[in-house]
Amino acid sequence: MLKRIALTLPLLIGLSGCYKVSMTNVNDGTAPGYAHSVQIHTLVYGLVTLNNVDVGSVCGDKPVHMIDTEHSIVDLLIGSITGGLYRPVSVTVVCAD
Repeated sequence: MLKRIALTLPLLIGLSGCYKVSMTNVNDGTAPGYAHSVQIHTLVYGLVTLNNVDVGSVCGDKPVHMIDTEHSIVDLLIGSITGGLYRPVSVTVVCAD
């Protein structure tokens, strides 16, 4: 049984893959400036969010240039270990300069 788990777990992690979504405001005519990274905590395969990113407080009076949402291999590994009950998401907010 342990051998089966040891063979199956790396396969499941490898098949899950990493992915990243970027949203860029190309119409603002500004260059990227300050980047702020934060971890969002979700439950039940990401259906329940425990915290949010307040973009207004991150950038202040400057416009948002880009928002990146990324599920890294570490995020997916943690999600696999917890059986999907807890899944972190890495978010980066880039403010305009």
